[in-house]
Amino acid sequence: MKHEQSDPSSPSIPILSLLNIRQFDISGGSNTQKYRSEHYSIWWIKQCPANLEVDGATHHLGPDGCALVPPRSIVSLQPAGPVSGKLQAYEFVFMSNEAAAALIGHVTTVFSVSGECVSGFYAVLDQWGAAHGLARLRLQARFQELVTLLLEQLDRSSKFGVEREVEETIHYLHREYSKDIRIERLAEQTALSRWKYNDMFKKMTGKTPVQYLTELRIDRAKQLLIGSDQRLKEIAEQTGFRDEYYFSRRFKQAVGVSPTQFVRLQSRDIRICSLHTLGDLLPLGVVPVGANRFLADLYGEDTRGIQPLDEPLDMEKLLSLQPDLIICPSYMPEPQYDRLAAVAPTALLDWHDHIYTRLYKLGRLLGRSDKAKLWTESYRNKARNIRQKLKPYVQKGESAAAFVYHRKELYVYGGHNFGHTLYEGLGFVPPGRVRILMTKSLKWKKIALEDISRYSGDRVFMAVEKKDRNSKEFLEMLQSEAWSSLPAVGNKRSYIVEHRWGLYDALTLERHLDEMLLLLTR
Repeated sequence: MKHEQSDPSSPSIPILSLLNIRQFDISGGSNTQKYRSEHYSIWWIKQCPANLEVDGATHHLGPDGCALVPPRSIVSLQPAGPVSGKLQAYEFVFMSNEAAAALIGHVTTVFSVSGECVSGFYAVLDQWGAAHGLARLRLQARFQELVTLLLEQLDRSSKFGVEREVEETIHYLHREYSKDIRIERLAEQTALSRWKYNDMFKKMTGKTPVQYLTELRIDRAKQLLIGSDQRLKEIAEQTGFRDEYYFSRRFKQAVGVSPTQFVRLQSRDIRICSLHTLGDLLPLGVVPVGANRFLADLYGEDTRGIQPLDEPLDMEKLLSLQPDLIICPSYMPEPQYDRLAAVAPTALLDWHDHIYTRLYKLGRLLGRSDKAKLWTESYRNKARNIRQKLKPYVQKGESAAAFVYHRKELYVYGGHNFGHTLYEGLGFVPPGRVRILMTKSLKWKKIALEDISRYSGDRVFMAVEKKDRNSKEFLEMLQSEAWSSLPAVGNKRSYIVEHRWGLYDALTLERHLDEMLLLLTR
């Protein structure tokens, strides 16, 4: 059998080879001698500081400092100050292939050497003179280890340095948000590409640079709207918006109401009518004057004093409640939104938002940002505690899927609604096809009964309305081969639960954790 030989000089494998070590003993004062190497070199200065000039640029090296110098550079060396005796330096000349050169780079790099690197230099020096045969191979391995230590140090400092540069641009945004700011220019300050800068910025702040800057400007505008008598044009100028019309449009997009409406809402206790956000308002300590009847009935004692609003909406009843603000979901048809906006300022909430995002937006609108943050922290702590309590009952790595039977149709949940409780709350693993839904940000998907096994997990949950539990169609589904053959059903890990657990609001999610604890520990 013919064996293929791998090419040891393949550019995919970094290779270094130490060629020579030169020692320099330089007396105090000016040294005009210049040195040149066709290869990479590491200059290591022992014990006292020195100035290393590389192609006309001076680099200061501290005691035991070193510099990695690219090939074909002109180098001169002299003490950084008065020295007793001589300045002792070593040049380690080495060759590299393309892969190693890509890691090392082609600019002079100065290192503040760690103790481990100093020991490495001494070890290489000790082995250099007598090294031959296997000892020579051991020496090359030791030298490669030394260079690796230096490059790892460079990599760590580079990442830290880039983060520090991005952080500087964040401070710049806080100082100069009123100016005309271009994100491309911010990226240039960090030597990152625009997309890499965006990626690191979002990792550090949770927001893109544009989102972060817009929120800064809007928050400052809110302060000026409430705490000053300035006109919109003046506030727009002070917060970085080109004119009051653009400012008003962006403000309404971010907050949900216009700047003028926002000021009115802050001036007194406001009367809110909620068409689909009751479960988010109550955790924020906001009790509306009117709310969707189904939700008002569902939440029981928490909704005493709230006027129920039926569907279709009775506009005369809505008018009688004299709302200062109406909150409705983004899927509201435009004609109906226009009718509501004629009654009072109407804020649309994006129903595709993650619950934390939606609650945050509501908090910003109503001056309850602190309560939104508090609820999120409280929910995460509660979920963590319940996961601990479930450890004796749920094995690590168990998968789960949630389905809902609605109007004779079958749906599977993604990462929102019931899925939020399973995956983010309780830590179940989403089955492969559910994970795909989550990556596509799909809240749910309609599926055929024969496809249910493709989405099923170690445990399955089926949400259904009470009126459908004993319906002929639902009972037939439970008796079908597709359902009864699921491993979770055979292992008695299938659960028929109330339809309301499919809702996606803060109050439901919090209560759902308690309900799931009871269900899974029976």
